Amino acid sequence: AMSAPSKKGRSKMKPAEASVTTPAAGKQRKKKSPGAAQHELSPELAALLVSFEQIDKVLCFLKAQHLNTKADSVCALVPGLTLDRLRRVCHASAGVLVLDKVAASAVDAGDLYAPTDSAASQLVLKFGAGHRGASAAAVVRRRNTVCGHLAQLQQQDSDLANFEGSLPAIPDTPQKRKDFTGKVQARDPSAPFSPTQTIAELKTLPFYCGQITHQEHIPARAPVFGQLHHPLSHPMQQILKGLNIANLFRHQTRAINAVLDGQHVIIATATSSGKSLVYLVPVLERLLADSASTALLFFPTKALAHDQLRAMREMAGSGWLGDMVCRCLDGDTPEQSREEIRSVANVLLTNPDIMHMTVLPNHARWSRFLRNLKYVVVDEAHMYRGSFGSHVACILRRLVRMCTFYGNTELQFIACSATLDNPLEHLCNLLPAPFLLRNGRRTVHEACYVVEDDSSPRGMREFLLWKPPPRGVRRWKAEPTAAEASNKPSRALFDSEFECGDAGEEAELAGDALAWLERVEETAPSSDGSSHSTGLVTPVIAAAAAAA
Repeated sequence: AMSAPSKKGRSKMKPAEASVTTPAAGKQRKKKSPGAAQHELSPELAALLVSFEQIDKVLCFLKAQHLNTKADSVCALVPGLTLDRLRRVCHASAGVLVLDKVAASAVDAGDLYAPTDSAASQLVLKFGAGHRGASAAAVVRRRNTVCGHLAQLQQQDSDLANFEGSLPAIPDTPQKRKDFTGKVQARDPSAPFSPTQTIAELKTLPFYCGQITHQEHIPARAPVFGQLHHPLSHPMQQILKGLNIANLFRHQTRAINAVLDGQHVIIATATSSGKSLVYLVPVLERLLADSASTALLFFPTKALAHDQLRAMREMAGSGWLGDMVCRCLDGDTPEQSREEIRSVANVLLTNPDIMHMTVLPNHARWSRFLRNLKYVVVDEAHMYRGSFGSHVACILRRLVRMCTFYGNTELQFIACSATLDNPLEHLCNLLPAPFLLRNGRRTVHEACYVVEDDSSPRGMREFLLWKPPPRGVRRWKAEPTAAEASNKPSRALFDSEFECGDAGEEAELAGDALAWLERVEETAPSSDGSSHSTGLVTPVIAAAAAAA
């Protein structure tokens, strides 16, 4: 600490003595900044360094947006950059930037910067080996490398004559994708596909080091069909026939029978087991019998609502449903369309937020719909839990109260989910107990019907639990055999010296893993109920390749 000088001392102090420099500040002034070498370069090389910095930013942006880094795209995004200028920058970057040709089939056709021609190959720009990454440290490291190389070029060729004459030519032929170095051999496509054999081959690959911590075999299951207590109407039968549905599964018939008998139903079966038909069949049957009736379908997201809207319009497109009007109401629905929905809609697909903000506060304008409401479908019911589920339960209670206000006491609920372990308890938490015990029912078991037994078909599956090794930790790998040692150059990426910290080598690992996955997919038949299917093996292997 320095004591303040007296007033007399300050008046006699010279301007040079007025500023006191601490030792730390002196060290900061003596330390050179990373870009200090730029001031020592000639104007030509300094301009190349500026071009490199612009190209580096553009290349990082394209990589972050998962866009193809074609040379034309880079030249279009960097002002004043031409292909010859790009070649000079790549040559001056000492391998930091590399120009290469790849097959046109490898270029994404959906790229915003895709050229209009259909050439057999495309010229792309990429980072050299060991220079990948978009972090601030990686950007500074690349700039310092280029800056040092330009300083060496200036010492060797001050007039740049040799530098201009040593530009590398653009490769004429596309570089082939690196062949996979594993042991997988192509199999006969007509041979039966075996997930067990695929897993055994996976365990022999170089990147595998004990990541599978659990493996379970799930056998195939044949479908079980059921019968309805009451036959469907002729139009409904024709609609199902147009969808190539000849029979309904047992869990579907049990749920439909319970709905038609007046019970509230919750179905908790596996994904793709046909839960949509459980509420579509009763809803459409009621609309065919009474064209004035309405139905309300809740979906947690807008995408799910529009997917189901397309399915219902496909069923209505056969012409058997007459003048049924099916609409989707969400935050993007224009005001003029909302008036039409209030007036003529029979089936309304929406979400709890719209019901809370739009329908229930303006129940007088929705009186026609609420008075004739027969079915309320709650799809993906497992989403409504916790605080969000409490809010949805309050909305459903308000809905029941409004329907009762307009004289509607025949309301039924149908809930669906694929991941509920306690479906009856969950449904009782969503719906008010007095409403469930209407019409002389004494217990919730009499009012609600639960369907949990899945009777849909399922192919054989192999369930794997994959645990990737921690990042930054050396991968464990057993000592190579004699055959592996003879193939040392092609297996250099997988020996015990490899660490997960290098992004470039990680990308090589992921590329080899995906190459192996593509080869397996080419030899595997399509997944169906009659033949062996890959089941959960493919997504697990894809996740393993991404983790590698």
